[in-house]
Amino acid sequence: MTGPLERHPSPELRLMTEFSAPERSTILLHQLKATYHQSLPLFIASIGCALLVTLLLWEEHVTQDLLLTWLISTSFASLLQIALIGQFKKRCQQAFSLELWQGLFLGGALLSGAHWGFAALTMLSDTVGVTQLVALVAVAGLLVFATTIFTMSIKAFLCFALPPFFCLVIHTTLSFENYGYPFFFVNIIFAGFVIYSAYRHYKNRERTLIKELENESLIQYLDNGRRVAEELNEQLSNEVFSREAAEKELLSAQKTLETRVDQRTRDLTATNERLNQQVALRKSISDALVKSQTRLSQAIEASQLGLWDWDLTSGTVYQSAFHDAFKQRELTSADFIANLKQAIHPQDYPIAKQALSQYLKLQNNTYQVQYRIKQADDWLWIEDSGKAVKHDSSGNPTRMLGTRRNINAEKKRDEQVRLAKSVFDHTSEGVFVLDSHFCFVSVNPAFCNITGYSKEDLEGHYFIELSNTPQKYKVFSQAKDEIDHSGQWQAELFEKRKDGNYFPAWIQINSITNNQNEVEYYAGLISDLSDRKEADEKLNYLLNYDDLTGLANRSLFRDRLHNAVIKVRNSAGKYCLVMVDIDRFKQINDNLGHEAGDYLLKDVAQRISGAISNADTVARLSSDEFAILIEYNTDNDIAPQAEKVLTSLSAPYFVAENELLISCSIGISKLPENAKELQTLLQQAAMATQQAKYLGGNNIQFYSSALQNKSQYHMEVERELRKAMQNDELEVFYQPKVNVHTKHIDSAEALVRWRHPSRGLIPPSEFIHIAEESGLIAEIGRFVLLKSCQQAKQWSDKGMADIKVSVNVSAHQLRQENLVEAVSEVLKKTRLPESQLELELTESALMEDLNAATSLLKQLCALGVSIALDDFGTGYSSLSHLKRFPVNALKIDRSFIRDIVSKPEDEAIINAIIVLGHNLSLKVIAEGVESKEQLDILERLGCDEIQGYFIAKPLSPADMTDMLEQRKALISSAT
Repeated sequence: MTGPLERHPSPELRLMTEFSAPERSTILLHQLKATYHQSLPLFIASIGCALLVTLLLWEEHVTQDLLLTWLISTSFASLLQIALIGQFKKRCQQAFSLELWQGLFLGGALLSGAHWGFAALTMLSDTVGVTQLVALVAVAGLLVFATTIFTMSIKAFLCFALPPFFCLVIHTTLSFENYGYPFFFVNIIFAGFVIYSAYRHYKNRERTLIKELENESLIQYLDNGRRVAEELNEQLSNEVFSREAAEKELLSAQKTLETRVDQRTRDLTATNERLNQQVALRKSISDALVKSQTRLSQAIEASQLGLWDWDLTSGTVYQSAFHDAFKQRELTSADFIANLKQAIHPQDYPIAKQALSQYLKLQNNTYQVQYRIKQADDWLWIEDSGKAVKHDSSGNPTRMLGTRRNINAEKKRDEQVRLAKSVFDHTSEGVFVLDSHFCFVSVNPAFCNITGYSKEDLEGHYFIELSNTPQKYKVFSQAKDEIDHSGQWQAELFEKRKDGNYFPAWIQINSITNNQNEVEYYAGLISDLSDRKEADEKLNYLLNYDDLTGLANRSLFRDRLHNAVIKVRNSAGKYCLVMVDIDRFKQINDNLGHEAGDYLLKDVAQRISGAISNADTVARLSSDEFAILIEYNTDNDIAPQAEKVLTSLSAPYFVAENELLISCSIGISKLPENAKELQTLLQQAAMATQQAKYLGGNNIQFYSSALQNKSQYHMEVERELRKAMQNDELEVFYQPKVNVHTKHIDSAEALVRWRHPSRGLIPPSEFIHIAEESGLIAEIGRFVLLKSCQQAKQWSDKGMADIKVSVNVSAHQLRQENLVEAVSEVLKKTRLPESQLELELTESALMEDLNAATSLLKQLCALGVSIALDDFGTGYSSLSHLKRFPVNALKIDRSFIRDIVSKPEDEAIINAIIVLGHNLSLKVIAEGVESKEQLDILERLGCDEIQGYFIAKPLSPADMTDMLEQRKALISSAT
């Protein structure tokens, strides 16, 4: 007999409990997942414990080779198990074999336990010392830790724990005389307690898991039951309402009928009157029925339901107006089925047909189905419910009543809920939900991946408990105040993962309120900024450092220089800016290739950095331009450091199996002595560098005001020279060349002059080098070539003489690819014979690129023009290359002619050049002849032509024309 407080579960509760009982496979699946997710710390601890045991037994009786082998094997077994855990975490979201993964885990646990059993059997000494006790305690702690880890799998625990216990008992038994009974029984008792504790943990966790699964099933079952009950209550209410209305009508009709019979029996004479009363009564009943039907229709329309009545016996169907897809209200059973087939979505019709068929065949107790019907260009979700209200003698339905309702909004709402859950689960950012007390309610997988905590570690715990950000109480106090004030909070924190590693995190928390503006939940977002921080650091390096040399780039150097300017303004500090430019670096790139050039630049950067160890910044500003920022005390400190750089860069370089010797030009500007602004300081250092280059390179130049004036003068000349070309201020003068043997003028050299409107006639020595630096020399060269050919053509047309004009070609023009086309175009335009044009080129210009120069000269010779090698003997030793150049004449430089009378060695050099030229079938021309003595010596040595002030200075076209006319007159009179 039960007590007054004892309760027995109801049959319904027992049925729901049996229905919700989880299957054994489901329990095993959850246990396997929990075992995999919780066992990672154990195998990490196993590696640490193995290392501790190795250290403790290192100096004991066990050999070190055995200890190391055992340590490596044990660590490898644990790492294999850790890798297995990682693979399972990736595969557990998909379908997998439960038996395979359980067997793999048990095998890994048994392998790790066997290693510890091997250690207990072979590495313990026959006597127990302090070291052995510490090692045993460490292993015992590991086994106790295993009881908490393997609470979901007693098999895994036994696979891991039994080998150590078993081997320890064997070892104790073999050395029983040394250990004795106490130690033996302690081991047995400890093993028993640990195994029993693990078993109890396992059973408790198993019961808890079963209860959790049962509760989930019960909740789902009760939710379904509640929904079905609500639908049945609604249908029952409609039926009760209809039945009450029918009963009222029947009672009213019964009373009316009784009254009518009484009146007929009491007063037969008043038949006509009673008949009228009957008519009136029937009319009132009809009106009442019409009103009732109207109200019923209005109620159905207000509820947005559609009713249908299907008489299976007569095969007729009546349906209320609900949607145009269902067509007419009254139709036959065949038309009703055909109409449904036409209206319902093709994918949903088989489901609806099966549900109706199963209900009519008594296979289901209810008829309820959801399907889609066509509505314009879209589909509308409908829920159809029905129930049999009449049955035949066999229990088969003969009449069904049903309703239809629009569930499109519910479907969309369910889809939105599923979509929101999918986004919550699959977003890459960590999303979490907190209750009003900042306790975790839910987290998504990304949050677990970022923090390393599992859902079990987080849900139910306070946010501040799991946070390890520095000064977390102060931070979260400020966060709570800001959330209470504005409803949101966001900040960048330095958080700590479960494994102990810190990472930068961006956290944002927003409050979620109800209709009463009370906070119910907090929604949060966490992002791992580690990759972004690393990318920012890489980007910062790319933005501030040169990829090739690793030095600071122009942007970073300007920042450092700006800081130096600010420092100088605030204190008495002094800096100097040293610019280093490699001389003729382009030739190295062109001859050896850009890879060799890059290698050389890296070597130069290393030498500069090594030469000046106290430099504030060393940077690469452009291709072959470097800059050094140095803080100094006195002016005497600057020059020695610059000399060290120059000396270091002058040492040989070995690039691509070539030994290179380079020189550099160094310019220095001082801060604040020369300038107090960044841009001015850079310009001054660049001026000093250009001055060093102008002086031949391989030297050091300090900025001075004279350089500034010179630079301004160059800029002014360049600007006016551009205007001069536009205003046609350039003129071509001609210096005649006389044939030494015939004393006739055979040719003339074209020389450009600048007739300045205010400064008068300017010689080329004052503006040609500026034109070369600015690139204007190419345009000037084209102008001189055109004017010279036009003038030579005029002299030839006037019958004065077929004078050959010599036009100088600069190195800049040689570098242009269209020189041959330009010469050919001028000859065609002026119609001057090719034999009357001679181009003069310096050997230094040709030596810049021998192959290209040789090819260019061959193309010019193919046009028919003559080639003269100017300034011969003053540049490179071109004797070895002279045979490669298709030249027609050699011009001896004026430096040899100047002292030919007083210096026999100069006469010897000129004699050698003349002999060399004649042996090569070349015409030899001497320029700079200024006396009769010089002419006599050249005539004696066999020189072909002379040019110089002894004959004539450069003449204007008019003066040159007069000279030619006079010569012509003299020749005519002599003839």
